[in-house]
Amino acid sequence: MKPLLLEFRNAWSRQIRALYALQFTKRCPKSLSCIQSLSFLPHIFKIRAPWSVIEVQTVADRCGIPGECFSQSRLTLAQALASSSEFSLLCAEVLKYRLEKKQDCCAALRNITTWNVSGWRTLQWTNPKTQAILRRARKGIVCLQETKWAASTATSFLQTYPGFSAAHTPAVVTENGGLSGGVAILIPCAFRLLREVAITPGRIIAAQVQTRTDRFWVVSVYCHPTNARGDCETLARWLADHQDDADPFFIVGDFNHGNHLSYDVWQRILTCAQGEEIVNEEPTFWGPNGSSSLDKVILPAEYMNRGLIQHKVFYDRLFESSGHACISIQLSHRPPVSSSPDLPMHMTIPASVFQPGKDRHDTRQVWPSLQALIRRLSLVSQPTFESLQTLLWQWWMSLPKRPRGFNTLS
Repeated sequence: MKPLLLEFRNAWSRQIRALYALQFTKRCPKSLSCIQSLSFLPHIFKIRAPWSVIEVQTVADRCGIPGECFSQSRLTLAQALASSSEFSLLCAEVLKYRLEKKQDCCAALRNITTWNVSGWRTLQWTNPKTQAILRRARKGIVCLQETKWAASTATSFLQTYPGFSAAHTPAVVTENGGLSGGVAILIPCAFRLLREVAITPGRIIAAQVQTRTDRFWVVSVYCHPTNARGDCETLARWLADHQDDADPFFIVGDFNHGNHLSYDVWQRILTCAQGEEIVNEEPTFWGPNGSSSLDKVILPAEYMNRGLIQHKVFYDRLFESSGHACISIQLSHRPPVSSSPDLPMHMTIPASVFQPGKDRHDTRQVWPSLQALIRRLSLVSQPTFESLQTLLWQWWMSLPKRPRGFNTLS
């Protein structure tokens, strides 16, 4: 079924590229045609359910193809979709949805790392685990599980390595006097920690992070093996209380099969977080009894549906004794300019236009154009930002000879 699912996803990409080229007579940007998840299906089908639980026959009926195509070869499925007019209309809806939606995503967030470190109490730089963590913390946000930190360890970390912020909940003392759990979120100086919430002491921590233009939540989760279901239920209740927030959720961590122990609770987590799981069943833990998929990553589904972010996942087995892989998620964002060729082209006006001779241009060609701009500005009685912006671009596009070297961003 997995090859057929991949072919079904690729068919959407091919059809979207073809429709874009037909409509705009130019090559479709990869950010618009790249389909990494089918989480947009409920929006397109107008169904209030996760895409993974939609029946195959329902998908086939909406796409205008026989249901048997999903049980045959990839070639049969591709040919059936290519000849379906209903499927072409659905692809046109997806393209329109991606072109028209506002592009407001966390563009500053380029990397998220999650790692169950199985204890990290030696913070000195000579510790190889410290070096591995800080190398990744310089690139983005790092979420750690089972740190075994005491209440004062985070303070020691911030004093030893200034420039970071840390949201953490210390480990819990067990009946035998040992330490269990402990989760932390290391935030580099490019981000600002607004608020931290210990959802479950020693196991689940949430950090509200702000950049210059965006705000979002990062949640680091460690579900204890003996209470994975209960920890997932606690997370689901907290997400339900915050599901009306406009800030998106990035949820990572070691769930210890919590997604399988209670499928209904797992679906509630995805629904309340409005997220999409991207690790699926890839092995992330290796032990004496083999490998298993314990660590999970949930990204905002709306960003993926609109094609605003694409992701790559890297699994690094840094220390065999740890058992868990260090998972790094690299995010690439759609350029923050208009994607529709029908809208005015976005350009950068060179400084030499306003400072004649700065870039060794002929000043005699620049001054008349500036005089024309001054005349236009003098006719504006009650200027606003929007009116001045429109006037400036109208003047720039009307110049018969624009200096070379301006950048086109479309």
